[in-house]
Amino acid sequence: MPIRHVHPNDIPYLQQRMKELGSEFIDLHTTPAWVATDHSGNIIGVLPARLVWNLEPLLIFPEVKNKITASRAAVGLFKAAEAWLSDPKKNVTGITWYFVKTRSEAVKGWAKRLGWFEQWVGATSYIKHLK
Repeated sequence: MPIRHVHPNDIPYLQQRMKELGSEFIDLHTTPAWVATDHSGNIIGVLPARLVWNLEPLLIFPEVKNKITASRAAVGLFKAAEAWLSDPKKNVTGITWYFVKTRSEAVKGWAKRLGWFEQWVGATSYIKHLK
């Protein structure tokens, strides 16, 4: 099956099909995307690459011995990042999704309180959309 990058002349057709099928709007002018075609060259599927932020690594320096101070610093850093990411005047990228990976039990403990969702049950990877 032929797979290729989206060509600029494909975009109006693909945007219309995505709208017809109830997909959220993805600007195919600004993100990489691929199409599958049948042997006649007809497009039979599309996969855009959504751009996201990956917030890592979170580093709280080892000289911080107080766990409460370390936890407040960690949560505060994530909240500051979220505030910037969700402000369209500051974050002009339009990208409002972010991922977090962690091995820290402390981070896992407060992840849900920050509104993060596990990407997969039991995963140490979380996702959040700020819109």
